[in-house]
Amino acid sequence: MTEPTLPRELERAVFELAAWADQRMICTLPLVARRVNVWIGPLRYRMYRIPSSRDLEALWRHVETLPASAAHTTHFATTLRVPRIASRLARTFPNLVDLGLWGEPPFASDMRALQPLAHLRRLSLSPYNVFPETGAGVNFVPDFPPLTHLTHLELLGPAGHAGPWTPPLIAAACPALTHLSFMDQYLPDVMRDALGTLLRLAVCVYVHVPDADAAADAGGLEADAATYERQRAVIVAMDDPRAAALTRVDLDEDWETGAWGGRDYWACAEEEVARAAAEANSTHA
Repeated sequence: MTEPTLPRELERAVFELAAWADQRMICTLPLVARRVNVWIGPLRYRMYRIPSSRDLEALWRHVETLPASAAHTTHFATTLRVPRIASRLARTFPNLVDLGLWGEPPFASDMRALQPLAHLRRLSLSPYNVFPETGAGVNFVPDFPPLTHLTHLELLGPAGHAGPWTPPLIAAACPALTHLSFMDQYLPDVMRDALGTLLRLAVCVYVHVPDADAAADAGGLEADAATYERQRAVIVAMDDPRAAALTRVDLDEDWETGAWGGRDYWACAEEEVARAAAEANSTHA
């Protein structure tokens, strides 16, 4: 009597669901059978978050040893300050969907290097050099061709890197943008300008990051929470359901959650926007 077997498509779906539900299994499931390795093996290379130079050098060595793996990498983020890293990333990982340049503020030349990435949808960076105040001339034309596929843009701090000049420059550089976030930059006037300037914008979110120093005592936490609530009230008072405010503590974990299709802050912002729109519609009905 033969053992019952699943159809191959269903078997693959079961293994993929197991891997996506628990990424720790990605390295063990391929050992089950050669066909499972074909299905699940590429997920080992899906995402890289690089915090150190040692990790980056190890990654370059890995790609040199196994160049075919680079085609499976869709999510990459690093806090390193490495000149011209965008150019090498674009050459190495042609299928990037989500890129976090969390270290050195990139330049216009880096944005030009990203042009070949046809699948790039999400980008996180400091706008200091890419959308500079000095570039806000009469026509607000950025110094690089538009990133026509980009839908999500996360702007990093510190304060002063974004201002009234930023939305027009973004509108010219990212014509397909639907989601914009201000990461720990409380700029309600700039958010309001962005909502009026970026015609396809569906979500504009301020992400508050609790002050690490305030976490040292309960009083500091309460003060930080009160500050966020005041900020959130101002954003809600914009009376635009596309404007949202959230708070996040572990941004690395949040990014990795999103990389695996989970409920990251973008998804939470979409939920908040949907609730606000529903309330606005019920009020006007």
